[in-house]
Amino acid sequence: MPARLKQQGYLIYPNPSRNTFILQQYKSESAANLKGVSVYNSSGQLVWSKSYNGDASQYTYITLGNLAAGIYTVHITFKDYSTSEQIIKIN
Repeated sequence: MPARLKQQGYLIYPNPSRNTFILQQYKSESAANLKGVSVYNSSGQLVWSKSYNGDASQYTYITLGNLAAGIYTVHITFKDYSTSEQIIKIN
């Protein structure tokens, strides 16, 4: 298990990726606290999102296959806090 997954409670991989990124949560209890995931392009436009109501899986698949290569920001909202990560999509 990657140390970063255990430390942060989640991990987004592979980064960079061609099409699909995975948001993996360390424990299923963390998944229950996930409220939503949103992905924004470099212009700040929302390009992908999913909301949850205590029903998130430990693995969330984010598919950006139809979008241009570039840097995207993933905004993750949990019950108690929010965080953001950058991901790189390649062609």
